[in-house]
Amino acid sequence: MVDLKTLLLFTVFSALLFGCGTTISFEDTDKSEIAYEKEPVEISETDYLLVNPKITYADYPSSTKGHIKGKIIDEDNNPVKLASVKLNSTIAHTSSDELGKFSIDEINTGFYHLDIVKGAHYRIRTIIFEVKAGKTAILDSIFYHQKSEKEKRYLIDKPIIYLYPEEVTDVHVELDFAGDVTHTYPKYNSGWNVRAHPDGTLYDNTGKEYYALYWEGDSKNNYTVDEGFVIRGEDTIVFLEKALEQLGLNRKEANEFIIYWLPQMENNPYNLIHFSTTEYEEMAKLNIIPKPDTLIRIMMVFKPLAGAVSIKEQNLSGMNTKRTGFTVVEWGGCRLP
Repeated sequence: MVDLKTLLLFTVFSALLFGCGTTISFEDTDKSEIAYEKEPVEISETDYLLVNPKITYADYPSSTKGHIKGKIIDEDNNPVKLASVKLNSTIAHTSSDELGKFSIDEINTGFYHLDIVKGAHYRIRTIIFEVKAGKTAILDSIFYHQKSEKEKRYLIDKPIIYLYPEEVTDVHVELDFAGDVTHTYPKYNSGWNVRAHPDGTLYDNTGKEYYALYWEGDSKNNYTVDEGFVIRGEDTIVFLEKALEQLGLNRKEANEFIIYWLPQMENNPYNLIHFSTTEYEEMAKLNIIPKPDTLIRIMMVFKPLAGAVSIKEQNLSGMNTKRTGFTVVEWGGCRLP
């Protein structure tokens, strides 16, 4: 249990870091409550803050793990459904239901915030909160502010790049992105410089091992979706397994793709799915030295739907590239409003 002094200091720090003009109160199972006023701070162009009026804790049947549940509402107090909810620094994902509610089970203890994506497809986050062992953190009435058309940003989520040279090779990779790069791993410093092995294992200049290069970013550039597929949420796995194989991913790559995106798609009534080619390649250009013999780039653009719509089916057969020589594979996604 965090003592009162530590909680006070951490809450003040959270206010300075994530502040907005509201009162935040924390309530534990002992029913003692402390409220702190937070000074308003300027919100950046790409981030809006969500307001959590109160965080309470209830018992959760686990001695070592914690649990999160919450509800997202809009400016008119209506539930925000089909919002993507991600726990920062983890792979934990879920979506809000018809009532705007969500939950994430079996979380390691520690301090987190939630990244929530909806509508204009930009990243917004909650204040920092603590996940406690044997407790449910209840984030009640998370307030969602809708951006105007002028403010919309489109998040390029989880592109990862695999390198498969024919022999051990020093590779330099540069990204020319029409937007703001928000996250990279390993850290991007005028490019990535790695030693790549034929099995895809990568090493940096300190000898640290990686299995892929990762980046995320947001851009004002939208996508043209005039063809694609309308797939029931419950059929997401079957569709993606078939489509990704057709597009050239191997089983490991397809497995990682599906594990990441399934929680954002499976529970939607339908998903409109489009695989971007020229638009994405113009938005996020790659310069790779030495130049690969084969380059496979898959950017899935999708939109949750309440019901089925009609759209021209996208032809994937011409997008499959046979792997020969030094092969580079990239996949990522973008959720549309």
